[in-house]
Amino acid sequence: MTFTRRKFFTFSGSVAALSLFSQAEAMPVEPPTKYDGDFDIVIVGGGSAGLSAACAASELGASVLVLEKRPFLGGSSLITDAMFAVGGTRLQKSRNIKDSPELYAKDLYEVGKHFNQKGLPEVLSQAALKQYEWMENVLNVHPFTLEHQGGQSVPRSHQFKAPEVIEAMTKFARSHGVKILTGVSANRLYWDEKGKRICGVKAVNAKKEILSFHAKRGVIVTSGGFARNPQVLQRFAPYLKDVQVLSGTGSLGEGMLMAQAYG
Repeated sequence: MTFTRRKFFTFSGSVAALSLFSQAEAMPVEPPTKYDGDFDIVIVGGGSAGLSAACAASELGASVLVLEKRPFLGGSSLITDAMFAVGGTRLQKSRNIKDSPELYAKDLYEVGKHFNQKGLPEVLSQAALKQYEWMENVLNVHPFTLEHQGGQSVPRSHQFKAPEVIEAMTKFARSHGVKILTGVSANRLYWDEKGKRICGVKAVNAKKEILSFHAKRGVIVTSGGFARNPQVLQRFAPYLKDVQVLSGTGSLGEGMLMAQAYG
């Protein structure tokens, strides 16, 4: 659960991202002598991905902090159709639809024309069913319809009500001790030179106060994309710079840039 100095993009992409920082901003930031909070895991972003990570980590006994820059949780997840592709569910079986994680993975390879990273479709299809069953059995949230979408050999898109899922995950996380701070924006990752790893997060709250949080076991960045940041969009997807954006207002790419500052 720690960031390492692996290359997330091509070399040219890394250079492009780093050029968005000043020289000072691209330098490793040493941790403070005193933190405003100590946690096993710090999660940047309070959408469905961040809340899901918080639920999983807290369920395993970790102390968890979620930082969300907006005054509410959910992010772009709140404006999606909340379609979840899963193979082998109870709903499918009740409708005599024969599906499985294996068939789902097979479809993914065919849609990807077998350029997929080998093994990844299997991981995704197995994890999807596990997550789906957890949502039904633990969160008690259920899909209200099942649809047949592109690339699927059988209907497997389970549609949920997004606000209901966000609310259920938030309730579960808080009941398991997760601390959630809204209106707090992460802006840098702290670097532990001795351990050669990311060890925390620097953030700012609505009062412009600087806050520092220690992440003993790692930082998970789930802060979404960069569709609403023209500068980053121009760097990585210039052909999309003039399209109409349908994304959460917080999709500015800060999480990606914070990681890219370390290469």
